Amino acid sequence: MGSQKKVCAAQRVASNLKTPEDSESDRRRQQTSRLVATNYNISDVDWLHGLNEEIAWIKGDAIQKISQHLNHNRQAGKAKSELHIVAHGSNGEIKLGNTFLTKQYLEESSHLLQEWKLEAIYLWSCEAGLNTQLATTLEKC
Repeated sequence: MGSQKKVCAAQRVASNLKTPEDSESDRRRQQTSRLVATNYNISDVDWLHGLNEEIAWIKGDAIQKISQHLNHNRQAGKAKSELHIVAHGSNGEIKLGNTFLTKQYLEESSHLLQEWKLEAIYLWSCEAGLNTQLATTLEKC
C-alpha cells in the first residue's frame, strides 16, 4: 500500500471512529460497540491505539479469529454491533491474518458470518472497491 493511500485510509478510519464532540453523537456512540480487526503485523497504524476501541490483532484464519473475539465479548455481556476491518489491499484483494478475503472464502464461512449478528461491517482497505464481488458477497452473508 502506498504511503499516501495508508494515510488516506488512516484518516478516514480515525475520523469515523473518533469520539464525538456533541451530546447527541455521544449517545449514539455509547450505543454503538465496535470491534476493530487488523493484521497482527500491520505497520504504520499507531493511530489505531488512540481510537479507544477494542482491537483484534488477527493472526491466522481471519473469520475464525473474529468469531472468537465476538463470541467472547457476547458471553461477557459486551456484544459488538459494528466490525471495522483495517487491512492491506491491492488489486481488489484484501489480506487479513493469513487469509485472503475472497468471494469463495466468505461463502465458505457464511455460517460463521451469520452468527456475528452485527449491524454493520466496515472494510477499510486500499483498493477494496476494485473487488465488487467481495462487497456483494459480504452483504449477502
